[in-house]
Amino acid sequence: MAAPVRRDSGVATSDDGATPPPPPRTDAGPPPPPRDSGPPRPGDADNDGLPDADEVARGTDPSNPDSDGDGVEDGVEVLAGTDPTDASSTIAPTDFYVVLPYEDPAQQRELDFSARLGRGDIFFLVDTTGSMGAAINNVRSSLSSTIVPAVTEAIADVVMGVGDFRDFPVDPYGDSGDWAFQVRQPMTSDVASVQSALNGLRAGGGNDGPEAAVEGLFEAVGGSCASGFGAACFREASHPIVVVVTDAEMHNGPSGANAYSGLSARTWSEMTSALNAQSVKVVGAAVDPISFGLPFPLPNAARPHLEELARATGSRAASGSLTVYDAPGGSVSTAVVDGIIDLVGATTQDITSAQRDDASDEVDATRFIQAVTPVRATRATTFDATTFYGVAGGTTVTFQVTFQNDFLPQQTFVQIFQAFIDVLDTASGTVVDTRNVYIVVPAIGGVLI
Repeated sequence: MAAPVRRDSGVATSDDGATPPPPPRTDAGPPPPPRDSGPPRPGDADNDGLPDADEVARGTDPSNPDSDGDGVEDGVEVLAGTDPTDASSTIAPTDFYVVLPYEDPAQQRELDFSARLGRGDIFFLVDTTGSMGAAINNVRSSLSSTIVPAVTEAIADVVMGVGDFRDFPVDPYGDSGDWAFQVRQPMTSDVASVQSALNGLRAGGGNDGPEAAVEGLFEAVGGSCASGFGAACFREASHPIVVVVTDAEMHNGPSGANAYSGLSARTWSEMTSALNAQSVKVVGAAVDPISFGLPFPLPNAARPHLEELARATGSRAASGSLTVYDAPGGSVSTAVVDGIIDLVGATTQDITSAQRDDASDEVDATRFIQAVTPVRATRATTFDATTFYGVAGGTTVTFQVTFQNDFLPQQTFVQIFQAFIDVLDTASGTVVDTRNVYIVVPAIGGVLI
């Protein structure tokens, strides 16, 4: 059974932060019917906001304001869309309600919010040369089951894209049918389109050992797009991330390693300058080579160059470690998720709050919210009366919310309203977490329990 919703007596304590709060409410369905308008409701014997006749029709107990004994009154459950006759169907523990008699003293609550990264753009840049079949299959099969759930838990507004690289179709670097870089799917929020692009990747080609990752990285970030920047079409005012999946060194790599001859190709310096100009961070999935049954592991050819790439772009976890991960061909998705989560944890943003009304009635329920004030954060640089600054992604911020009913007199019936408290990334305005607030104005002389 879910934990009861916190009541309105005293100052509530903050959650322990062990379980991340759910993502902001995004359903577009019609709001529950308002409970705050119309003539006095005759026969509301238990003062729960539901007339006795409605209670009989719903199967609730007209003489018991909390028919299922879950700690939430029947009227609030009806407004929230949960089942007032089923104790296992109740308001989420992260939501709450407060009882506000007219002209009573103000009440204060401390509420925890998850500071997910506000806006993130993730571009999968995959080596599709002949040795990469197992790695491609793993990314393809785990996108919806592993990568997307982890990413959406860490980033509030995420889009993804797909590109691949092989090598220039010039001997001795690449086969005749190869390419240096192709965009398979520009940035999109449509997971099905990303999945389709990954499904279309095929391993093949590649002549010599090193590949054209430098060219692919430059074009993904420095190429042209009708909207945003780079051939990948990264959005402005976002946190751009390129996930490089490869088992090979790079042509035109660090310190001129594996330099092309007789080709017009981007250099390491040009590529890293393009990434840094747009504050692009990278995750390196260094795919382990096939050992062909050898009794000893082969060295990971991709890792040294990926580490230099992470170092050159300042791509580090909060611990300071480079965001490069060994990735056996069958478990690339683990490296991808680890890298993205580590980058999110090392990224900072400023977090503030805003209130929204449930527009289904004529009363602006945000008027019951007098103030939302920063109190503390798991990891933040500082805060003032409205905003946390330098908040690390994926951590917790705590606001103190002050409630008071100084404008709506009590009636002969219970009045119930809904409002929302959002926390936002100030740079993009993206809502990173939300709390539903149910506000109960009791009947004249009435109590709820």
